[in-house]
Amino acid sequence: RGRRAHPHGGETLACVPCRRVFANPPIASRIASHLASHRVYIYRTYLAHIYRTYPRSTDRDTHITPKMVSLCLGEAAKRLKAARVLVVGAGGIGCELLKNLVLTGFEDIEVIDLDTIDLSNLNRQFLFRHQHIGHSKAKVARETVLKFNPKCKIIAHHGNIKDAKFDADYFKTFDIVLNALDNVGARQHVNRMCLATSKPLVESGTQGYLGQVQPILPGESACFECTPAAKQKTYAVCTIRSTPDKPVHCVVWAKHIFSVLFGPKDTENMLSDLTIPDMFDQNSSEAFERRAFRKLFHDEIIKISAEQKDWGDRVPPKPLDLEEVLLEKKDDNDEAKHQPAQNRLREQQVLSLKQNTEDFLSAVRSFVTERPSEIGQAVFDKDDDLAMKFISAVANIRMHIYGIPCQSRFAVKGIAGNIVHAIATTNAIAAGLIVMEAIKRLAHPSNTPQSKTTWIKAEGPVLLQPQSLEKKNSQCVICGEATMSITICTKKEFRLRDLYAVLKKEMNMIEPAINNLNGDFYGIEEDNDAKMLDRPLHTLNALNSGAQLSIEDENQDFGFNLFVFFTK
Repeated sequence: RGRRAHPHGGETLACVPCRRVFANPPIASRIASHLASHRVYIYRTYLAHIYRTYPRSTDRDTHITPKMVSLCLGEAAKRLKAARVLVVGAGGIGCELLKNLVLTGFEDIEVIDLDTIDLSNLNRQFLFRHQHIGHSKAKVARETVLKFNPKCKIIAHHGNIKDAKFDADYFKTFDIVLNALDNVGARQHVNRMCLATSKPLVESGTQGYLGQVQPILPGESACFECTPAAKQKTYAVCTIRSTPDKPVHCVVWAKHIFSVLFGPKDTENMLSDLTIPDMFDQNSSEAFERRAFRKLFHDEIIKISAEQKDWGDRVPPKPLDLEEVLLEKKDDNDEAKHQPAQNRLREQQVLSLKQNTEDFLSAVRSFVTERPSEIGQAVFDKDDDLAMKFISAVANIRMHIYGIPCQSRFAVKGIAGNIVHAIATTNAIAAGLIVMEAIKRLAHPSNTPQSKTTWIKAEGPVLLQPQSLEKKNSQCVICGEATMSITICTKKEFRLRDLYAVLKKEMNMIEPAINNLNGDFYGIEEDNDAKMLDRPLHTLNALNSGAQLSIEDENQDFGFNLFVFFTK
């Protein structure tokens, strides 16, 4: 920016960020290379400029941003325009990502998403409006971003990335794959497809104010599965059953109670030994919901108090009398007293004990009278309003009994569904970083050190923390040379059918084929009849302890060796 006289004659150009001086006219490639090192500064400054210059124009970025990219990257900008990009996911990050791509100069994009637009999406997925509810996310996102740049070629697919049509040949048609997914299974699948086709992948994810963007370069860096996923946190049985001291303990207890009352019999449920009154007892004149309340919040609390003599500094739990609770006229919950209830939705209010009790009675009654066919096989779903009404009521009544601050149904839903509520700003930062990594890879494909994993932090002097890409993990089953093993107790019937189920669930395989390297070839599950599938694994021909199985999935172009051991 700016010109000034050169001491030896002529004029010069000065770089604003670092004050470096160039001769005028400069060598174009040198200027482009230098500006590329300041692309974040340029992008921020340029956006500020265009929003000041074109405050009312809705299409101001359509022609300007590609020019900015061309200025930064020179000839490399042509590669972005010609590159074929696959975007997987059109949700929180996906919406921001698609918008960024078309405004940065990418013109050949395909987007895949299985989901449809829900009312709850509208607070952070800005490509959607109220009239789009119920429509395909991918297709609506395509229609919206085309308004930013009608020259783009965007193909939208409303489908599952695991569908057979999105096979290895499909992935081979792209130059780069950008993930904007929200579940581990789909991420693992895309990771394997990119490894199989040697396509660069930019993985991403956010959780509240935190997030990360990770380039995955097949053969050059660690893959998505090189680092084992963190295991879900568990809690001590005694804490859940008898001595909860946090809201999450009460919510976990409520989910177990839901399964005991309405779900299938499960001996692994920590409350499976709880004796619940007969739901359809014709000899009782009292409604089941009232008997259930007395059992859970009166009888069980008396029993726990008797067993647990020493409560230390804590106040012992107080059993509840249903009639006294229903006769209560005043809200006994301080949190309910002091909140501006008239300005809040019911789901965001902390309800009183009486309100939670009424919700409990109402929810149980509705299950018994309106959903009798589901009793004995119901599974908790955070999106089931009746189930969430029950869980929230049970958890909050238990919190009251133990002197734990009560929670709104909205907060309980977040705990019960392991939800960390998405934040639009974090999604926007992640989407910007994805595009930056895509530019690096496509503009300079041979310059691997430029690619960085970036962590989005919630606090501290540095909110974006870049780090060099990790090397491949030799013990990774997916991209390394590692094998796996499974030990099976012959006293328990573990069938061939069960092995297929484990491979699909635990290894996230779509259609695993099994080959005993020392014996028979079993192929995929559909290749075997029911008699073969129901045979215990240790009775199969030549399948002795220590046998080696070759496991392959043609859909993912992925395979590994599995050693099988038997024990008594």
